Amino acid sequence: MSNDSALPLEITVADLDEMRTRGDDFVLLDVRETAEYETACIEGSKLLPMSAIQERLAELDDHR
Repeated sequence: MSNDSALPLEITVADLDEMRTRGDDFVLLDVRETAEYETACIEGSKLLPMSAIQERLAELDDHR
């Protein structure tokens, strides 16, 4: 994976590990629903369920 300004919508576990190892600045957005997230979440991810994304999209403005 390159350091392009266009980040992928989906990444592999290996890609995430590489990004963290390099210290890349990124937001790991988890779009699963709350119950799914509570079952298993990835440390450092931000929960923004797909069902609420339209209402909460402004929460990502600081990361543009």
